Amino acid sequence: MQRWDGWITGLEAQADFSLICWVEYFYLEALRNGATGCIGGGGNTHPELIYAVQDHFLAGRQAEAEKAQADLNRTRKIFGRLSHAMSGIQYMVRRGAALEPRVRTGGGPYREQFARSGPYPPEVMDPLAAQLDALLRPYRKVYGIA
Repeated sequence: MQRWDGWITGLEAQADFSLICWVEYFYLEALRNGATGCIGGGGNTHPELIYAVQDHFLAGRQAEAEKAQADLNRTRKIFGRLSHAMSGIQYMVRRGAALEPRVRTGGGPYREQFARSGPYPPEVMDPLAAQLDALLRPYRKVYGIA
């Protein structure tokens, strides 16, 4: 296994096939069934939590992997019915990411996306960010993320 700044860059797998989990809410189960990675949307907003599931699983710490997976599943409730793409971008901008989001067709950027308040207002984003930060704080501490 290779690491770069604490994150997995490649897992050992058969040379001709790797199973990649598409939705992080099933990541631990996917790892148990041979998955070698995850490309879920949470990789943008909370990669440390996805990594924790993988890190604990690979180290044989099943109880910790299950706890990390349960915490990962809690993010689904935090984002609720909001567009994870839109609210996730706003969350990342709040955390200091310099983004120029584009729509999948190549158009964009989304209007007002660079502002901390648009398109979801602060009364929506403030509680989301507070809950997500509180959930991620212990994982950020373990992995040395500010």
